[in-house]
Amino acid sequence: MLNIELIKKPNQDHFKSFLAICLKLIDLNSIKTKKIDPPMFYRQEMFVKFSYHLATIIHIEKGIMIAFAGRSHRLYDYSSVNVLTRALLETFLTYYYVFCDAKDEDESRFRYWNWWIDGLNSRQQVKNIKDPLLIGKLENERRDIDDCTVKIKSTKAYSRLSAPQKKEFEKKRKWIRPGWIDIAVKAGMKKSTARHAYSYFSSYAHTNSLSILQFSQATISNKGKEANPNMLKLLFMVAAMFIDEFAKYFQLKDQLSEYEQELVANWLLVAKNMSVAE
Repeated sequence: MLNIELIKKPNQDHFKSFLAICLKLIDLNSIKTKKIDPPMFYRQEMFVKFSYHLATIIHIEKGIMIAFAGRSHRLYDYSSVNVLTRALLETFLTYYYVFCDAKDEDESRFRYWNWWIDGLNSRQQVKNIKDPLLIGKLENERRDIDDCTVKIKSTKAYSRLSAPQKKEFEKKRKWIRPGWIDIAVKAGMKKSTARHAYSYFSSYAHTNSLSILQFSQATISNKGKEANPNMLKLLFMVAAMFIDEFAKYFQLKDQLSEYEQELVANWLLVAKNMSVAE
């Protein structure tokens, strides 16, 4: 049942509560991830990355004091908050797609190694490198790409691909995942929220005409305006979704207090049933 007191006014206390839950789960789970294979290790590392983004957003959202020329100023860099929010959102969606949406462990490994090879392929696109150390790193990563290719082809998920799909993989050395909005909906977010949120935060991560809006908003935002409540709602929704998936898989839900479980459960209901604008 929805507890209105836990959702009606997003604030710093809820922010800190979610971060505390994340750090608690990381601490409880740290021993389980030692000396294990990469896919399992990155179940933990993606959650750690998510938690770092959340902690940084909490820190810079309230403003940063800068002193110069004998005066002190509090700066509010909401453009950076928005960029970090997009990174936080994509970290959860990657986790969900790789580890939660797959129908079995084999398909999860197929998706994991495709995610991994995609990053290696991206760095191979860098041209005109002169530094011997970087040249050597790229050469090593080309061998890593070959190794990932072998791992991908060894999965049953790969064997189920059609001949054209396998040909496409051979050509590009990667598998195309669904769009972020589609993944968000499968993870339990209302479609209108997913579409609105991702489009908005993506506009802050790319240098296009929308950057003009960011420039014009910078001075206005720096007058001490509070962060957009809708952004806080989105952060709490995503934090609840990630905590729920992580705690379920590693069987840590019972380690959360009654208040922590209720906070997460209520924001899961919000994610499923409400728009960020409601």
